[in-house]
Amino acid sequence: MSKYFKALALIVILALLFNSCVFFTENKDGTELSNDRIKAVWINYEELSNLVKGQDEDGFRVKADCLMKSLSELGLNRVIVHVRAFSDAFYKSALFPESKYIKERNGDYDVLSVMTLCAHKYSLKIDAWVNPYRVSYDSDITHLDTSCPAYKFLQSDNEKNGVFLIDNGIFYNPASTLSQKLILDGIREIIDNYEVDGIHFDDYFYPSPDRNIDTADYNGYIKNGGTLNQDDWRRENVNTLISEVHTLVKAKNEKLLFTVSPSGVIEKNYSEYYADVKLWCSQDGYIDVIMPQIYYGFENGAHPFKKCVDEWMDIVNTDCVDICIGLAFYKCGKTDIYAGVGKDEWTKNNDIIKRQLEYINCGFSLYSYSSFLCEDINQTAKKELKHAKEELLK
Repeated sequence: MSKYFKALALIVILALLFNSCVFFTENKDGTELSNDRIKAVWINYEELSNLVKGQDEDGFRVKADCLMKSLSELGLNRVIVHVRAFSDAFYKSALFPESKYIKERNGDYDVLSVMTLCAHKYSLKIDAWVNPYRVSYDSDITHLDTSCPAYKFLQSDNEKNGVFLIDNGIFYNPASTLSQKLILDGIREIIDNYEVDGIHFDDYFYPSPDRNIDTADYNGYIKNGGTLNQDDWRRENVNTLISEVHTLVKAKNEKLLFTVSPSGVIEKNYSEYYADVKLWCSQDGYIDVIMPQIYYGFENGAHPFKKCVDEWMDIVNTDCVDICIGLAFYKCGKTDIYAGVGKDEWTKNNDIIKRQLEYINCGFSLYSYSSFLCEDINQTAKKELKHAKEELLK
């Protein structure tokens, strides 16, 4: 009888151990990941600016708390918050000037610190969203803050090549070791000083396919023995930064995630932005999560939703990379002027997001929070949210 009870006790213990472990899996690199899929939302710099405008710290904290509570109640588990959109900072930085988008707040409080505390209060993970290369959409350097690193680069004959000054704006040069170091130092500053759960890049990489913007850099590369053509060299410059960010993040904490949200069109990433997403999705050492912006309806003439999702699913062929689909909640109730025959799909239907959530068998992120949580959203968006709630809460 004692043997029977011993065996029964062993079974109970094993069952308890099993149940305590089933909620987590381990990536090949040892990272512990929740089996719960990522259910995220983007909060962009304009939305963050609206939240802080005119608010003292207590007022902003109330707003941020209310926002995080609402997102949690919708079943979301991750927020992606813009902290550097234009070589600036929504946090206390020794490297970048304070963002002009938070200068209208009432007081000198730390926006990212408040957002992080409020997110964690409701068990939401928070990722710091950074645009690594973008400085300004305005090419007039006199409009830059004089403490901006790009401004300082442009004032120095030895550092000018760290920045592209072109018709569509000012951008850090991906080929510049000076710019790469600045970007990495900026990431290090965030993960060292804030309890964020990850670093997030979006789809802005090379600002132009025009080969003239970096001919001098490329010629220097060839002169020093380089063998890649200019397009492949550009892709390798971006690959190097992505890999180094991943290494930096993981060295800080294996549980931190590095996520990238590229354009929803795979070829466009490769040929126009020089982002080799197929490489990142097939090898360890680049990213943890790919989050393509599949901002298309089912009837989109050029990029129908299901076809795009299937194409992305096909290129993620390593256990080291997860995939989440970026969904365009902001299009609900609006004409999609670039969708061809599907341009009216978002105005004629109010269950597109629901059907998209049903189709994908992975995580997702909604762009963006104000398109479904603000009081002045259109009626179609309200109905979309009502229909999607069941899927969001799963």
